[in-house]
Amino acid sequence: MVIYGFSNGFYRWKTLVRIPTSEALRQVLKLILKNLSQIKINPE
Repeated sequence: MVIYGFSNGFYRWKTLVRIPTSEALRQVLKLILKNLSQIKINPE
C-alpha cells in the first residue's frame, strides 16, 4: 500500500539524518519516485 511504502521510506530517512541534508533528500526523492513507479505498475 502507498501509506506503508511511504512510512517505510520515512523511517529509512530517519536513519539517514547523519549524512548531509542534500544527500538525504536525494535518497527520499528516489524512494518516493520508486514507490510512484510501483503504484503505476501495480495499482491497488
